[in-house]
Amino acid sequence: MSLKFFRVFFIGLLLVSCDKDLTTNVQIANYKPTMVLEGILQVKQPVKIKLSMSHFTDSVFNFQPISEADVRLYKDDSFLEKLSYDSVGIYSGTHCPEYNSYYRIEVEYSNYPKLKAETHIKDSVIFKVNKEKKDEGSVCNILIQFFKYIENYYGVSINQKHISCGAVYNSVYIKNPPEIIEFSTTSSKIEETMYFEMRDKFNTEGNSTRGFVFFKGSMLNGGNLLFKELGYCDVNSVIIYDMSAEVYSFFKSMAVYNYYNERVTGIKGPFLLQPSIYSNVKNGIGIFGYVNGYEVEIDTVMRYPCYY
Repeated sequence: MSLKFFRVFFIGLLLVSCDKDLTTNVQIANYKPTMVLEGILQVKQPVKIKLSMSHFTDSVFNFQPISEADVRLYKDDSFLEKLSYDSVGIYSGTHCPEYNSYYRIEVEYSNYPKLKAETHIKDSVIFKVNKEKKDEGSVCNILIQFFKYIENYYGVSINQKHISCGAVYNSVYIKNPPEIIEFSTTSSKIEETMYFEMRDKFNTEGNSTRGFVFFKGSMLNGGNLLFKELGYCDVNSVIIYDMSAEVYSFFKSMAVYNYYNERVTGIKGPFLLQPSIYSNVKNGIGIFGYVNGYEVEIDTVMRYPCYY
């Protein structure tokens, strides 16, 4: 099984005039912005939702927060609370999401159609992590053992971690796809994997990116997930993320979008494929789902004095 990087190849047709270049100015009249909703839930963390207005792609970006919306949160089809406006388009509640629950968000603002989005937070993840040094060299294997039924979407980052003025994570490049080994039923499988880099909330110093493997997995009665032949043996932290299908689809579309912008910039053509970002918000655009992170320190974490 090969690791999928979701690298997309684009084919464009170039139209050429023999006499002169033809330029057509297209004006998009009466562009109507729509509401944008950003909401990633976490278990045991108060709900926060960010609302803003979309803007035309050829215009200068100007973030436009929405400050007077009616934002309501529902759990298992029962009304929970009305979220309060904080600042910069952020609405906060007091409820902390729980496992095995369905959540829905509804937003009313001005004359716009009501926004709706929902997600299902599944059960918690139970696992342990072992590090095995291969021979006497600098190559290691990481074995993650799951202990309960899971059928969901996941992310893994394997890190070299130290603590100074905050926790700093240097992620290890994962060159091989994870494998399921020693599983108890033939239903255990990994359906697809992808690797890309993104910023992460665990990195408190803010600007660096980390590498992640995301995968869709089904492991009945548990299974062992093996990452083979990592090039660094001083890894000391493994973080497992479980997430909703909506968030997984969003990250997947972002991987394609980022590749397009980094690798295909400057290529033009009338039939050029334009990647789109996944959205699960009805009557608007955005993402509403959940991500939970579970960190295991598998070796000594270096701690240094903090100097300002």
